[in-house]
Amino acid sequence: FTTKVRKGIGALALNLQTRDPAASAFRLSRVSFPPASAPTNVYAAYLELNGRYFPCNPDKGNWTHDTNGFHYLTRSGETPAIQMDIDPVSCTWSLAATNVSAEESRYLDSRHSIYFIAHCKQAADSEQQLQLGNLRAVAFDEMATAEAGEYSSPPPDAPSLALRLTGTQGVLRISGETGRTCAVQETDALGTDWLLRALVPMTQPVEEVALPAPTGTNRFWRVKVQ
Repeated sequence: FTTKVRKGIGALALNLQTRDPAASAFRLSRVSFPPASAPTNVYAAYLELNGRYFPCNPDKGNWTHDTNGFHYLTRSGETPAIQMDIDPVSCTWSLAATNVSAEESRYLDSRHSIYFIAHCKQAADSEQQLQLGNLRAVAFDEMATAEAGEYSSPPPDAPSLALRLTGTQGVLRISGETGRTCAVQETDALGTDWLLRALVPMTQPVEEVALPAPTGTNRFWRVKVQ
């Protein structure tokens, strides 16, 4: 896989049990999309996976909104049962489907390839659809004789940091992978506890965060990628 494709998805898992269709499921996690596609509202969404459509529509479930983004859950009794989460801050989404029918499962053949694309619609009367990322093809070699398997992208690259001080004001410049969130931590002495200073969503390759310069003491900063 190319680096760009691998880092566009956190994990993909399939469990297509032909002997027990009720146990068939799949999950896509932390799929990234460009900040320009970040929705401000979600009315409906759908995932096209290997040419099969998995809708997240209001007629089959409910969308809710909180500080972590938009969340969809099908109503009880609907099949397949779908849960979708869209985070417009980190520019990622995840979708899990359970009780996937045998008719749908037969098209999700990982021995050949898996490809998908996702869209969302922000309003009922809107014709515009936002593309929420896609993966053209991924193959699981180890699944040639298995019924379940998982693909995960490598850990995120360590960000590059630069600090500049102007009087009593500091600015930490973070260069890293878009779609991730960087936790900026600080301490006055190495070997002591680190305290959270800020959470910085990487909506672009370079982000900056203001850091008041310490007075009369040392100060250390570090960044953890989430």
